[in-house]
Amino acid sequence: MPLIMLVMLGSLWGGIPSVAKYVTLSGVPPTSYAFWVHAIAAVLLLSVNRLKRDELPFRHLKLYLICGMTGSAIPQIILYLGLKVISAGLMSILIALTPICTYLLAVVSQAERHHKLKTAGVLLGFIGAVLIIVPDADVEVITPTKTIIFCLIMPVLFAISTVYAARFRPPDLDTLPLCTGMLITAATALFGIALITEPLHPLWKQVDLVGILIIYHGIITAVGYIVFFWLIKSAGPLFSSQVTYIITVVGIAIGAYVYNEVLSLLVWMSAGLIFLGTAFIQRARWLEQTE
Repeated sequence: MPLIMLVMLGSLWGGIPSVAKYVTLSGVPPTSYAFWVHAIAAVLLLSVNRLKRDELPFRHLKLYLICGMTGSAIPQIILYLGLKVISAGLMSILIALTPICTYLLAVVSQAERHHKLKTAGVLLGFIGAVLIIVPDADVEVITPTKTIIFCLIMPVLFAISTVYAARFRPPDLDTLPLCTGMLITAATALFGIALITEPLHPLWKQVDLVGILIIYHGIITAVGYIVFFWLIKSAGPLFSSQVTYIITVVGIAIGAYVYNEVLSLLVWMSAGLIFLGTAFIQRARWLEQTE
């Protein structure tokens, strides 16, 4: 089941970079865009909480805030700003560093045990992601070093959020209240930042294609984080972080379908390495559980 959910999550999030690039290039300010995505997702999950009559325990506010800001709000702003300067391919390579950062942080914080199969799985997945991205990454284009360093904050923040949730999530806190609280706190913080730094995008005035894409992004965010935090609880932070590799494969496949492109042998080899790496990590988890 974790593997099925991982592939499903990667499929949901695989098209988001293309959506984000279109929305930001259409003139929507990054912080405003991030606020609307989180606000829509938060309203959806809050409505589900009300229907289920689940409590939203405010005593876990610190967990909501840290996971919301490091796992979603700040990385999304960095993503939107970065895509205006560097290519989508290079950005994908930087995001693909997330499992490596997660593994290192998880081992240091003792959220994961070191295992040779886990190390091999992470490296295989990263090699596969790089192989699939590099031919179209435009890495020869001169990119400001400061921008690359700035964007490298993303995988580090993703790793912090994933490992923090794995280490400090209370056993009695269900996934739905956790995601709802996380998105509410992130949306609140982003609203304040947006009001200070830039005009708020008037989504309520006219729902055009850009507005529809923002709403779509919000819905995918709500569903995606439910699946993601369930994965962290069920399969651990390292396995969950492998979703970035799945997103890479799915993103390439979506592009090929939309533009009627034929997938090259390199793409299939890359996908094979990524899924082999995931299988290695899954095997390591099974071995640890049977010890």
